[in-house]
Amino acid sequence: MNVSLKSIAKEAGVSIGTVSRVMRGDDAFTPETIERVQRIAGEMGYRPNRLVASIQAGKTQTIGVMVPPEGMFFGRVLGGIHAKLAHNDYIPLHLWATPELPEREQIHRLLDRRVDGMILFASDDTAPDPFIEEVWRRNIPAVSVDRLIKDSPADFVGTDDLVGGEFAAKHLLELDHRKLMHLAARPDISTSAGRWQGFKKIVGASRGAKTDYAVAEDFYSGYELAKAFLSQTDRPTAVFAGNDYLAIDTLRAARDLGIDVPGQLSVIGFSDLPIATSSVPPLTTLRQEPELIGQAAAQVVLDRINGRLKLKSSHIIKLQPTLIERESTGPVFD
Repeated sequence: MNVSLKSIAKEAGVSIGTVSRVMRGDDAFTPETIERVQRIAGEMGYRPNRLVASIQAGKTQTIGVMVPPEGMFFGRVLGGIHAKLAHNDYIPLHLWATPELPEREQIHRLLDRRVDGMILFASDDTAPDPFIEEVWRRNIPAVSVDRLIKDSPADFVGTDDLVGGEFAAKHLLELDHRKLMHLAARPDISTSAGRWQGFKKIVGASRGAKTDYAVAEDFYSGYELAKAFLSQTDRPTAVFAGNDYLAIDTLRAARDLGIDVPGQLSVIGFSDLPIATSSVPPLTTLRQEPELIGQAAAQVVLDRINGRLKLKSSHIIKLQPTLIERESTGPVFD
């Protein structure tokens, strides 16, 4: 049974207005009165009506979160978002796009529920969807995670993919590799493009080094693609894969072709998913920080809502990845 302010006031011997103000944190009363009202409210099991409070304050204390719960990486991003929002007494409303429920419909659902802000993973980062633009027109703070939405006012929190590509190139060049290959995911998204740009930049500046480029169109084509270029006579001595899944595909292809890793081929991935430690051999990779990405994204949207972040342009946070050296990379073979 709901406990009313009237019943608390009657038990405490004060007015309903006094109970209401005490429960809102008003300290304009004697310590004895505050203690008595709070104690009686607790004993009676009172819980404040957040819906009414939200209507009165003009805020719902909710954040729309459109990040797909797919794979270990995004699961950990969501964990970081949840932890930060819960700590600040905000509730995430979690939706994601599917073929049956497209992105625009899900965004409308969140807007219709008057969310105070949004955290988005864009299905396409080449241009903002007109329905995402509706978020901006309503002046609702929005943060994009992992993928940077081009030509939009959204804030961004993700990985410094360009630096990650640079780290991968420097590691392989330090091992004297000069014939390299980059096996990329979709080249039209910011994460893949950044990793390739950083890798190409460092390799291109190194005398005698060159890198080829191949694109795996989906999660199922990496193995066959890796097997094709590793079957060539003039095959690379090192492969930088755009993610750990593609790196594992490369290890499988090398094993099936009888190519020793790292004796005859070095392989480096990107993300440091759990499969990186259980692969054979354990995978050298660039470690991302998905929990920190989620926490930082939540903090940015909260700072926008509460006026702590007043920057008119997009606020960009790129977390630097860390090179994790394991057994899949080694000196170039003779």
